[in-house]
Amino acid sequence: MKKKTIALFGGAFNPPHVGHSAVVRALDALDFIDEIWLMPSANRWDKAIGVSGPDRLRMIDLMIDDMHLDAAKPVRGFDHEVRKPNLSTTYETKTELEKLYPYHEFHFVFGSDVVPNIAATWVNGKEFFEAANFIFIERPGHPKLDRASLPPHSIAISLPDDIVRRADVSSTIVRAAASDRTAIGRHVSPSVAEFIEVNRFYSASLAIKRERAVK
Repeated sequence: MKKKTIALFGGAFNPPHVGHSAVVRALDALDFIDEIWLMPSANRWDKAIGVSGPDRLRMIDLMIDDMHLDAAKPVRGFDHEVRKPNLSTTYETKTELEKLYPYHEFHFVFGSDVVPNIAATWVNGKEFFEAANFIFIERPGHPKLDRASLPPHSIAISLPDDIVRRADVSSTIVRAAASDRTAIGRHVSPSVAEFIEVNRFYSASLAIKRERAVK
C-alpha cells in the first residue's frame, strides 16, 4: 500500500497569519504531497505560548475556512501536540506519529532559518536531523540554503516574490499590532481578526494580567 504523504506544518500559530497561508499554498503546489496538516505546538521547554491550544487550533480552522478551500489538496488543523499534558519535543512527535499512522509518511515543514539549530540544539536533534523528512521554506532575508548543509531527506522551496512581499509578517508583529489596537486585518484573515478581537487576545491589559499571574 502506498503511504499517504503528509506535509506537517508545525508552529505556535499565535496567531496564524497571511505568511502561514502563503506557505500552505506553496505546499499545495508540491506534487508529492497528498494532504497538509497544520499542527499548533504545545508549550516548549524554553517558552510558554500564552494562548491555549484549542484557541490556536480554532484560529487555524478559521484561517483555512477563509482561504475558501482554494487549495487542491485537503488542509486541516491537527491537535496532536496540544492534546498532550506534558511538554513535548519534535522528535517525540515524530516517533508518536509514526506509530499512530503507519500508512502515512510525514514531511516536517520549517523555515530555512532553523536548519543550523536542529542537530546542534534540539532535543534528540541529531537523530531527528538524520531520520526525518523535511520541507524547508526559504526565509526572506536569510542566506539561501547550501544543499550540503541540509538533512539527508529534505527539499528546500522558495515562495514567489509577489507572495513574499504580501506575506512578510510574523506572529510577533501581529501580537504587537493587536496589543496597540492598531489594524491587524492586513496580517490575518477576517475571521481570525474577529476571533482575536472578541477574545481580547494580545491586548495590553491581558498581557499585564498574565505577567502578574506568573509573579
